[in-house]
Amino acid sequence: MAARRRGSRPEAVRASALVLADAAQRVGADVDVTVVELAALLHDAGYRHAPADRTRERHSADLAVELLTGHGYGSPTVDAVVGCILATEHDAVARTVEQKLVRAADLAQMAGPFKVFAANADALRRECELLTGQPVPPGQWPGRVQAVIEDYLRRDFS
Repeated sequence: MAARRRGSRPEAVRASALVLADAAQRVGADVDVTVVELAALLHDAGYRHAPADRTRERHSADLAVELLTGHGYGSPTVDAVVGCILATEHDAVARTVEQKLVRAADLAQMAGPFKVFAANADALRRECELLTGQPVPPGQWPGRVQAVIEDYLRRDFS
């Protein structure tokens, strides 16, 4: 099990996504809450076992298609969920309100009090080491975290 999977990360992303969806609806946004909830729960489904020829997000999206289609969800819902999952890729641009909400909920798991941030950053470091099979030298990790955070802060979430 990946270091990042400490208990209920999908449920934490789901909870954040639902709070954000509710807030968006309260200011008049038209939000498909089912799409947001499903995407939040499934966005990392293939995180650990993605084949080398595709991203973990793409693998998660493929798994979501199989799962949702098998449970009777129609193409519009499945396509929207896939779009949300792919919007969580590092360089993705979230275009729909649902994509923006899922991406923000995923990123929100890094935020919080310093103790939470530090624990999440350490879990991500361990996950990076697990996935790459390479240790991350202690002096390099803070710079990598800072670069990712700065990149995300430059992005438009409106």
